[in-house]
Amino acid sequence: MKSLQLPSAIALLAGATFFLPGCDVKPTQAAPTPAPVAAVPAKPEATPERLLERANERWQKIVKADWIQAYDYLSPEQKRQMPISQYLQNKQNHRYENPKLGEVLRCDGTDAFLRMTVLWTPQHPKVKEVKLEPGQTLTQDVEMYESWRWAEGDWTYVRAQRPDEFFQDHPEFLRGGEAKEPAKTAEREAAAGK
Repeated sequence: MKSLQLPSAIALLAGATFFLPGCDVKPTQAAPTPAPVAAVPAKPEATPERLLERANERWQKIVKADWIQAYDYLSPEQKRQMPISQYLQNKQNHRYENPKLGEVLRCDGTDAFLRMTVLWTPQHPKVKEVKLEPGQTLTQDVEMYESWRWAEGDWTYVRAQRPDEFFQDHPEFLRGGEAKEPAKTAEREAAAGK
């Protein structure tokens, strides 16, 4: 019987070695996947680049006639002075296209001034009564100077002025009786070989 017991004992021991670890070990659990962490957007800084970005965003809303979204770019003072219902009045009478942001005249971290142009077409119903010569249009290339203010953590739009109004309010940008226009000045200097 001893000979029968030894092989049985070896088989029992081998079987126990094979099956016992499976009983003793807990199933492996995958480490829980952490919930995706939303990237915290960096706080904008009062830079000329951020000003141009904001101005471009605002003009893209205006070109699409998304006046409600454009209203969001107004400064807190503008919003207090002009509720959205007043802001939206007669906006359908204007169409803007092809805005071109020009130079940043000043960007001191509090106030900024930006030169730009845009194609403007009046859309008022009375415009249809205007008699135009063949090839004539009411569309105008309008130059304006926008004022922006740093408020509530970003650049906010204050107002736009025609050049004569802007330079009357800001004579520090005049040079020798002319508007200070570095882009055109640079072109003139390049043409003169400076």
